[in-house]
Formats: sequence, C-alpha cells, structure tokens
Amino acid sequence: MDYLFYLIAAYGITFGIQHKASFLRGRFDILDRMLICTYCTGFHAGWITWLMWNINSVVISVSALFGMLLFAMASSAFSYFIDTSIRLMETYAEPVMVEEEEND
Repeated sequence: MDYLFYLIAAYGITFGIQHKASFLRGRFDILDRMLICTYCTGFHAGWITWLMWNINSVVISVSALFGMLLFAMASSAFSYFIDTSIRLMETYAEPVMVEEEEND
C-alpha cells in the first residue's frame, strides 16, 4: 500500500512539473524535451520521490541505488499509464456548459 501512495505522489510531482512549473520552460532544449514526455518526467519524479521517502535511511550502496532505479522505472510507467488514461477519458467527455447569471 505504501508503494501505491508513493507512486501517486510521484505522479503528482510529474503533473506539477509538466503543467505548473512554467519557470522551467525555455531554459535548456533537453529540459524542454523532457517536460513534453510524461514517461521521462515520471522517471525523474520517481527518483525524487524515492529520495524523499528514504531520506532518513539512505545509505549509498548498490542495493539502495538499484531500489531507487526500480522505483523510478515503476514511477515512469505509472505516470505514463495514468496520464494516458486521463487523456483518453477527456477525449470522450462531454463539455460542460455553464449558464451565465443575468444581472438586473
């Protein structure tokens, strides 16, 4: 259950970096290309989440780095799956019409 929580947190970081962090855009070409790709951004959000999750017990070892790499890959796949699913749902959603109130 903890892994699901951290995967959702990694997706939140991915979404925030891609859609809300406008200060990152236009600085470097490689960064702009990463921000377009949900899979790539999800990978980086994954290792960032893993570091935050394990900040007290991080010991630089091969097994810790391997665990971080595996979680980053799982995060990239999860972020891509969720983002693709949401985009698919949005294509089939009916637009919501909001009626404007008339002022007398």
